[in-house]
Amino acid sequence: MPKLYIMLLSLDVLNNTLKSAYYNGIIHQKRLVYRMKYLTGIHALSLKCKLNTPGNWKSANLTWKKLDLRESSDSIFESWGVEPETTIPNGETYCKANHLRAILDIFDKAEDYTLRLMRCFAIDFLCSDEYNEVFFEKVSLLVERDNWSLVDSILTDEYFDTWLEWKKGQLLA
Repeated sequence: MPKLYIMLLSLDVLNNTLKSAYYNGIIHQKRLVYRMKYLTGIHALSLKCKLNTPGNWKSANLTWKKLDLRESSDSIFESWGVEPETTIPNGETYCKANHLRAILDIFDKAEDYTLRLMRCFAIDFLCSDEYNEVFFEKVSLLVERDNWSLVDSILTDEYFDTWLEWKKGQLLA
């Protein structure tokens, strides 16, 4: 399939993402879906990203042996919020989730205990309302997940009326 490979390289240059990442193009429901391995979760929160967010500034004791690596095509968010390769503290190189995507991935797969640890995430990791709209749009994709009631509760605690008003206008409309 050389034509597909050339098309993927062209899309890569046009989108200026996934630079040297290893990925496969998959046609899914008449659209191209990128497939790539990327670092996410608390490890991605501890690395700088292109967003105007501080991430996890409390990560001095973080171990870089057991990483949260995922495939973008296995996620409801696909390749959204995944940045090009970076070298992490253990010397390995991976694409990585930006801070919003890392939080979304935690919300998507976490058990109740881990989600409860995410209380105050907006203050600790984002420190800005700059990305509220896009974050709310993306997190609302999780509405069908089993843990949605806890995610919704955390968002209500974090954003109060901002989340409730957005939810009223978008999810309940």
